[in-house]
Amino acid sequence: MSLVSVIIIVYNRSEFICEAIDSILAQTYKNYEIIIVDDGSTSEIKQVLKPYRFKIKYLYQTNKGLASARNFGLKNSSGKYISFLDDDDHFEPEKLEKQVRILEDNPHLGFVFSDYYLFDTYHPKRKKLILTRLGNIPSSEFAKGYFLHHDLAVSSFLVRQKSVEKIGVFDERLYVTEDVDFWQRLFLHDQGEYSSYTSTKVRGGINRMSQNRIVIYENLIVNLKRALDNNPDFAKELGVLADKKIGKLHYWLGRALFESNLISQARREFVFCAKSYPMLIKKVYLYLFFCVLGKTRANVILKFWRFLWNHFIKKYRRSYISRS
Repeated sequence: MSLVSVIIIVYNRSEFICEAIDSILAQTYKNYEIIIVDDGSTSEIKQVLKPYRFKIKYLYQTNKGLASARNFGLKNSSGKYISFLDDDDHFEPEKLEKQVRILEDNPHLGFVFSDYYLFDTYHPKRKKLILTRLGNIPSSEFAKGYFLHHDLAVSSFLVRQKSVEKIGVFDERLYVTEDVDFWQRLFLHDQGEYSSYTSTKVRGGINRMSQNRIVIYENLIVNLKRALDNNPDFAKELGVLADKKIGKLHYWLGRALFESNLISQARREFVFCAKSYPMLIKKVYLYLFFCVLGKTRANVILKFWRFLWNHFIKKYRRSYISRS
């Protein structure tokens, strides 16, 4: 049985990590190592992990961010295969067994991935299946599909160590979305397969590190533009779809800046979007108008529109459709 290295990064959050570790210990596939990288926590993470001290490899580094911590885990891993698990998420019991079998039976593949469940902290038994769009397209279209949607969970992947060596490690210049950059490079330079077994559960409804929307959109724009610049044939294949995707990110960055009351920065994003990506012109002009009004007045208009929509327009549409 080939060794799998499961890498968990933890930083000042101890309330869920035992559940994450227990989900690995409950795997039907037993040849794994659990690597916990403590990214400079000031809380008593090590004490929480004490009951698992003979079952895990605990590593500590000063706080350098998620990408650096994952690279530190990779550097200290011994497995033929690599998987990442966020400290508040769970593997499904047969995740490793199912995905290792696919890679063992298909030596030309570099990685495998799946759909995932979304669950709530307060109702852990309730889970919603999140289907990736990549499950319905041929593998030759994976890189294109991921560029347009990036709707996969980090913990849904199992990757060969040799594939990581081929594409390089996580980009430590990225504060967030380092995983999107990593997986995009993997899709562009290696072959993968979609597994129908839903392999992981992702926790929703809590304050996750990745919720700073301004930083997320800024980093996503950098990621995707770099992917296009470094792969001109891929950029040519995407064509106008790439423009539309990046244009939408500029639009949503403008929205996030506007909602944070950074009006002048938001206006710059909307103006750039209007000039570069005219397919979004109606939405952009609306928010340029809101930038002139200011956030307070714009919110009054939006609240009035939502009131009209919920109490009149929606009801009228339902009655019209039923009459038809």
